[in-house]
Amino acid sequence: MNYALLFILCLGLSIFKSTAATIVYDNFSVVIPAFAYIKATTTPSSVSMTLTASGAGAKISTATNSNLYLKVTSIVLPGKSRRITAKVSNSTIPTGTLLKVVSADCSYPATQGDFGNAVLSGITLIKDVDQIIVDGIGSCYTGTATTDGYNLTFTWQPNDAYYYTMLSTGPGTGYMISLTVTFTLSDNP
Repeated sequence: MNYALLFILCLGLSIFKSTAATIVYDNFSVVIPAFAYIKATTTPSSVSMTLTASGAGAKISTATNSNLYLKVTSIVLPGKSRRITAKVSNSTIPTGTLLKVVSADCSYPATQGDFGNAVLSGITLIKDVDQIIVDGIGSCYTGTATTDGYNLTFTWQPNDAYYYTMLSTGPGTGYMISLTVTFTLSDNP
């Protein structure tokens, strides 16, 4: 076989390929909007607490509940962060008692991002006053399963500052108070 002829044939094919190619460019844009979603879920049931005493002469015991989880999806601008605040919004905490909440840090394997830091000392909820329970949240998602997210523990107890002087019940054998705790995911100033 004539190697010169084979070389010329290969050279001709490579020139033919390169001259037949056409390159086309197109511009497109992608948008990643800043957004914040928050959802409260309870498992296994809604948050419910009852103050009790073990018997005659016993102090009223503290009631706790850890059924509530906050789920978050957040995309923030570079250098920005968000926080979760909590407040009682529709009623007043019964006189002579305190309602406290503390959030655990979000640390589940099926999640990603910057979850911020829970205020591990917790807060005492106040009517119509937003207080930070998680701060420094960046872009993240906390998961959608029943127990994903920030697990909140509520504590309801007598207010030792008033002891029992202000603690009272309703007519008959007592009464139930329904409170709404509002959680807000907002940008840090």
